[in-house]
Amino acid sequence: MLGYAEKDLVGRSFLDYMPPDDAVQMRKALKAAETEGQVFTKLAHRALTIDGEVVWQRSSGALSLDASGRVTIIRGASLDVSEQERSKEQMQQLVIALQHASEAIVMTSHAGAILFANDSCARMFAYSGRERLIGSPWQQLYAPAEAQRFEAELATKLEVGDGFSGEGTGLRQDGTKFPVHFSFNRLPNGDLLWICRDESERLSTLMSLQTQNSLLTALIDNIRVGVMFEDASAQRGLLFNQTIARALGLDRAAFEGLQRANPLFNQLRPRCHSASSKAVLEQLIELKDARYNMLLDLDQDTYLVIDRIPVYVGAIYRGALWTIRDVSEQKRHERDMLEARHSAEAGDRAKSTFLANMSHEIRTPLNGICGMARILAEASLDHDAFEQVRAIQVSADSLLHVLNDILDFAKVEAGQVDLEIVDFDFAQVLDSVFTVLHGQATEKQLRFDFIYPDVDICMLKGDPRRLSEVLFNLIGNAIKFTATGGITVVSRIVSEVDDSLSLKLSISDTGIGISAEEMEHVFKPFNQADSSISRRFGGSGLGLSICRDLIQLMGGTLSVESKLEKGSEFIVELPFVRSDSTLGSSSVEQVLDCPVFIVTASDDFYRVVKTMFAYTGKRLVRVRDAAEVRTQLESCPTDAVLLLDRAQQRDYDMTEDCDLKCPMPEGLKRVLILDTITDENLSGAFLLAYPFSRYKLLNTIYTQLGLQFPKELFQGYTPQPLSEVDLSGLRILLAEDNAINQKVTCITIERYGAVVDVAGNGREALEMVERCEYDLILMDIRMPEMDGEEACLRIRSRGMTLPIYALTADAMKGARERFIQAGMNGYLSKPLVEADLVNLLINNENVKVANDVAARANEDIEELVVPNAQAFANKLWEEARELPVLVLQEFHDLLDGEQALAHTLLLEFNDFAIDCAQEAVVGLAAGDLNLASSRFHKLAGSAATICAKQASASFLSLEHSLLAEPADEASCKTRISECMDRLHTLCAEIKIIAASDE
Repeated sequence: MLGYAEKDLVGRSFLDYMPPDDAVQMRKALKAAETEGQVFTKLAHRALTIDGEVVWQRSSGALSLDASGRVTIIRGASLDVSEQERSKEQMQQLVIALQHASEAIVMTSHAGAILFANDSCARMFAYSGRERLIGSPWQQLYAPAEAQRFEAELATKLEVGDGFSGEGTGLRQDGTKFPVHFSFNRLPNGDLLWICRDESERLSTLMSLQTQNSLLTALIDNIRVGVMFEDASAQRGLLFNQTIARALGLDRAAFEGLQRANPLFNQLRPRCHSASSKAVLEQLIELKDARYNMLLDLDQDTYLVIDRIPVYVGAIYRGALWTIRDVSEQKRHERDMLEARHSAEAGDRAKSTFLANMSHEIRTPLNGICGMARILAEASLDHDAFEQVRAIQVSADSLLHVLNDILDFAKVEAGQVDLEIVDFDFAQVLDSVFTVLHGQATEKQLRFDFIYPDVDICMLKGDPRRLSEVLFNLIGNAIKFTATGGITVVSRIVSEVDDSLSLKLSISDTGIGISAEEMEHVFKPFNQADSSISRRFGGSGLGLSICRDLIQLMGGTLSVESKLEKGSEFIVELPFVRSDSTLGSSSVEQVLDCPVFIVTASDDFYRVVKTMFAYTGKRLVRVRDAAEVRTQLESCPTDAVLLLDRAQQRDYDMTEDCDLKCPMPEGLKRVLILDTITDENLSGAFLLAYPFSRYKLLNTIYTQLGLQFPKELFQGYTPQPLSEVDLSGLRILLAEDNAINQKVTCITIERYGAVVDVAGNGREALEMVERCEYDLILMDIRMPEMDGEEACLRIRSRGMTLPIYALTADAMKGARERFIQAGMNGYLSKPLVEADLVNLLINNENVKVANDVAARANEDIEELVVPNAQAFANKLWEEARELPVLVLQEFHDLLDGEQALAHTLLLEFNDFAIDCAQEAVVGLAAGDLNLASSRFHKLAGSAATICAKQASASFLSLEHSLLAEPADEASCKTRISECMDRLHTLCAEIKIIAASDE
């Protein structure tokens, strides 16, 4: 049984052949046998064979004891019961499995009584425990009709030894019914095994899926997007809806039997008429598992948007979902909209061109009228002649104002107004507006109160020119429509958040006012309060409309409050951002230390003066009279200023003014403010006419105290007087085709000592700059034969860097950018303003250098040294290697697509470039670094003009090497050969371009 030989067993304990646990149990059994009759029967245990396998044994035996009760002999026999034990173990495992199965499992006798039921069966049929089912008939688990049907089926199936399964309706103990799936099988002993599964959840899920499938099928069949799915396994055909068949122009038969979409697209080849559509179709045919979106155009007017979406389950590719949308109607709509837009843009361009031409044609003769009137007014004329000339000036200014209104309105309507965001001093904008307009208020004997913000506002970011334009218009209207009383301008900060602030400006008057009915139309173009206003006061009726649009463009609001015959108040609110710049702001050195007192009966006037002092850091002290000032100064005698307000005080008599007679400390200076200045001067008081500007008041106070006025407070506000300007030594070239404008400009410039040469068109100007050296060119834009822009481009292409400024009446959007692209330094608008022209000549950098040279004729000029010039030169040289030789399209774009002109300029560059470069090589070899540097500069500038980026950077690098301290001749000589190779490459490319034109 164990596989041992007899000799291996003799002398050993049978316990040695048992596993340890079984040996322990055997000892306990033998011990019990000693006291319980010395017999043990059918004791089950395990034993180990010689091979280490386990066998089950059932042992019985008896014990023999000696006289002392000790065991002397054990006799017994063991039976191998391994097979029975294994069957028993399997049966136990089966019972456990049945007990824990999720299905209901029942065993019944052949007669139908339940012998066994698991816990799942009890739960499924709502019994409190499986014991409640034992002995019950199986029929109680089903509806009566179902039970009868099952009995009939069982009788038939079991007779022939078959099992039986099917669907039915289960019956719970509480009477509720539920769907079940069951199966019956006969066991070997004749009993029946029943397995039952609750189908409620499965059927519910199946119903939900069927509903969703039905909804999805209905959706796919009825949506306007074509849908198609191809299976990657190719085990089933294409799934598709009718919409995709219609979109592709195919019938359903074309889809039958296909597993992939490629054959469908192959059928579309005859409908592709353009190269782009054929390329798209080829992509569609070749696509495998990629995601793609593309537009396919078919026939003449069919456009399809095709999307391919790969479908993955985890990382496994299962197929692709295709969607196709017919966008033909949308494309037709877009085409119609594009044509309409092009038509509208053409109309806008025509309007812009018309406005530009009209601006030029009207402003050009107007420039002559204004200029000649100004020159005549300065000549020695008798009274009548002067009045006549004055009438010409007034009429011309009126015409210019109307023209500007019309052009501004047209630009706003065409959306051609851009804001120029720069740093500016808000107070200086107010100063300039006051300076221009206070004379008009004085002529009408109106009070003109200008109240600044009561704190020193730092520099702001915005468009000061547009802000000035708004203020000029609103304040000018207030003066124009006011006969008596006055105008008050109040500006203050209404909110501040971080670097942002909001300014409120109020312009109120005591004029004619506006009726409630007309208030609704006051901001409409070509509209005035009543039809008689334009006859009484003049104007185009565009000013307020333009102001509103400009303010909205700046992010602000404009409103009005008014009553007829009571006056009006226009309110402007504008947002600004503070600037980091300190230009124009006050500093500690500018603070006024001396006290300033004021005697005034007007609260408004006190506010005016007080806000003007906000910029000096000194508080204004208001007193009742001069006696109070004297009392305050007795304890601390010092220099001081007393402002005495007598402006618009009726029947004022200096001789009776007690404040002027009051004895004062010697250091006190009195300033008497009057509405009209007379020749009288009592007690040494300085007379100051009101209204006055902030600059005028503060300058007067500093002057009276003998202090140096801090010019930094008004940078850009106090230009050099024209009478002090001397332009001697300058030579200016004027390119202008209008004879009158030639004469006006020449007279204006020559009176300051400069020499002016005149060219009648751009071609003449080009010839003259070749013959003479000029300090500056004033270039009219619209001229016969060659216009100003082309002339400037040609001058720049020859390497000339002298300043060129446009003279133009073209005030339309993009003009400045166009002039800068052509190589100009800036422009002046016609009609020319003498001060603007002269200031341009004074402020131009080259003119400054020329003036310095004239003033220091015998002094040496320091050589220009560029900091870190060699490092910059090395950087440029390395960058040049990667730059393109010539960006021809960019040069074409610069010339608005004028390819013929571009190629002509390229040839002109070729004509002089090699010779110019050779001059640089000779100068470098001879040690003439000035000659070499100037030629490198000219070549770099000319190459940049024609968009030859590599040559431009290369020659600029050589120039900066010579500007270094000390000059790096070695680098130049090392690199000049490669630089010349780059230039020859450029010239060869230009020749190829020129040859293609022939």
